[in-house]
Amino acid sequence: KLKSVLEEDYNYKVEIISLASLLKDECAEATGLPREWFDDPTYKETLRPLMQWWGTEFRRNHLLGGNDAYWCDAVANKAQTYDIDILIVPDVRFDNEATWVRNMFGDGVNVSIISSDFNRTQHVDHASEKGISFKLIDFGFENIHSLGEESLLPKAQWIASRVYERWEQIQYHDEIYQMMHNTL
Repeated sequence: KLKSVLEEDYNYKVEIISLASLLKDECAEATGLPREWFDDPTYKETLRPLMQWWGTEFRRNHLLGGNDAYWCDAVANKAQTYDIDILIVPDVRFDNEATWVRNMFGDGVNVSIISSDFNRTQHVDHASEKGISFKLIDFGFENIHSLGEESLLPKAQWIASRVYERWEQIQYHDEIYQMMHNTL
């Protein structure tokens, strides 16, 4: 919904690059399992430990040649192939990723949408399920699935208006900086 509101109401060019999709693509390629299994509820819980290990212990582990910014770098590389104004990066799970989102285009926004039916105690043993620090969350919402998709539209519109306000502020400050720089 947020993507469509930003595109239709504000005329931004928007792309979504999901960290989870990149992870699932890699896991499917490495294991030879069908990619759709990683999204299918029938297999997802069985595959969760593999995805957690691959995404965190393998890709983020310095001893195994990984780095904490692995997934940020993957998103950045993919984003370079698009002509966009706004990039939406869902599924941010670590503070360094949230900080990267915030700094990505000079003034990113972190929105935390907590699923009302997600049992955090079921998966909290893994670092990727602990969530990001509250200080890195600019806006937070509970996603109540029982209300249906129409409940997301007002939230998407509100977030889009905040993103638009920030974008306008950045452009205004850039214009002032340019005017000051040109007169010196």
